[in-house]
Amino acid sequence: MEDGDFDQRLRDLQREYLEFLDDEEDQGIYMERVKQMISDKSQRLTVNVNDLRRKNPGRAKNLLESAFEEQIAFQKALKEYVSSIDPTYAKVQEEFFVAFSGSFGNKHVTPRSLTSRKPSSGRIYVNGRIRNEKKFRRRSCYILQDDKVQDQLSIEEIITALKMQEVRHTRAGNLSGGQKKRLAIGLELISDPPVMFLDEPTSGLDCSMSKQMVRLLHELARQGRTVVVTIHQPSATLLQKVDRLYAMVGGKCAFMGSVPLLRPYLEQMHWTCPPYHNPVDFCK
Repeated sequence: MEDGDFDQRLRDLQREYLEFLDDEEDQGIYMERVKQMISDKSQRLTVNVNDLRRKNPGRAKNLLESAFEEQIAFQKALKEYVSSIDPTYAKVQEEFFVAFSGSFGNKHVTPRSLTSRKPSSGRIYVNGRIRNEKKFRRRSCYILQDDKVQDQLSIEEIITALKMQEVRHTRAGNLSGGQKKRLAIGLELISDPPVMFLDEPTSGLDCSMSKQMVRLLHELARQGRTVVVTIHQPSATLLQKVDRLYAMVGGKCAFMGSVPLLRPYLEQMHWTCPPYHNPVDFCK
């Protein structure tokens, strides 16, 4: 694409996002949020993808599937919108950023916009020390939500730990969804990583299989490993196996700590959770 074509496309995208931010049908909801952002001397606006999807489904889809151009255009639109409200503030701030909340769908648990640009600053610490990426990769593993296993493999390793003796000679392509997830974990366990990251390990599993999966991960943690998982709307039963919970709402941390402390915290924040209900459902 020629530079002129790219610039024109960017301007077109910017105009559509500006129209979304300036939509009066929602009683100026984002105008008020931008004013609050300026009042807080912030450079970031949180946009609910569901709002965008309702107003402009095509733009929301493209934002999540090819985020680089889209996000640049959205940020430029935000700066233009800030300029229309407070020109002085817009000149003072070099760049504005857009964060996203809402329902991304199972293919967008982490929107691709998060990977479209390299971080400009910040450090990652592991056990209080700046992370050495090469060493960290050797000591950790990441298990995707989608079970990418070779269909012709025969299960021969980690049989006892995964309780898969009955399917030890079954081809991977013939395994059930829960068995494939356990196999994916088993393949990573061969290198005995002390840190494990899992994306939606219970996705696509029924209640019984979800319990088995969480029980397995709990056992792995009890063996001395650090197990980090992302789960949408965990049931109360699953929460009982979690040592520390990091609950996110609207792109921000709503609670961090041990699960038994969640209900008292909700009461302290005046978020009422009735008895026998899942407290996670009441994080706001």
